[in-house]
Amino acid sequence: MSNTPTSLGFLPSKQEIGTIMKGKDNKEYIVYETKTGKRWKKHGIDYDNLPKTCYRNVYYPVFETMSYEEETGMEENKIGGKKPFFRTGELWPRNDLNCALSFLCQYMDPRDKKKILYRVFYDIKTNVGCVMEIEMNENNKQNQIIIEIPNKTQYYPVYKIKEWTLNKELIDFEELKIKKNIDDTNDTDNTEFKNYEKSIYCPKYCIKIGGTSILFQRITDEKKYNNIFQICECEELPLKIGDSGTIHLYKNRFGKYYLSIDC
Repeated sequence: MSNTPTSLGFLPSKQEIGTIMKGKDNKEYIVYETKTGKRWKKHGIDYDNLPKTCYRNVYYPVFETMSYEEETGMEENKIGGKKPFFRTGELWPRNDLNCALSFLCQYMDPRDKKKILYRVFYDIKTNVGCVMEIEMNENNKQNQIIIEIPNKTQYYPVYKIKEWTLNKELIDFEELKIKKNIDDTNDTDNTEFKNYEKSIYCPKYCIKIGGTSILFQRITDEKKYNNIFQICECEELPLKIGDSGTIHLYKNRFGKYYLSIDC
């Protein structure tokens, strides 16, 4: 059965040309004139069915509750907790004032088969962050040490990430406008952007790997949309980043990782 407003009882023949209504699929349709009469057709761009180049692959986490007593430090994917993975010779990272950074998460990138564990630390007072890499080989595992969390260091509830699920997200709306020749100059009601936001593939404000960054400040550097890891305040990580901000993990041209704060 058609998803047009006809399925809801609104025949196009009874409507004026240009009438816009939502169909059974909650998408907008518009009445237009044909040689044989009036018809419904989808209004605007169908953001759920664009060419592959209009999307980016993204991985969303599936969380599992965990207690501090169950935490071992060997978890390859987790958010929060008191026990990051450390091996003999490593030290808990600190900022320039010698204050210990808070541990946010550790994860293994599902797109990378090198078995590198990324450990992310951050200080919300100074916006200083760091990423520590380590290969999860048997030698490093055998040399694991448990470093007691430093005094006065904020820590978060621990959640194990059971798996990363592969999905896709639309590229940023500004990029998409260029790619699809969208002219919204006279779109005073932001109708086109609202349709973009209604898509099931609209970029999500969540913890994720890849996908399209959620940015609150206008940043023209296209590389900013290619975040490696996005962190935001959520139930699993009650982290305050300004006014509902995000932390993005990037890699610079020298191969070094850094955190970018956006709020």
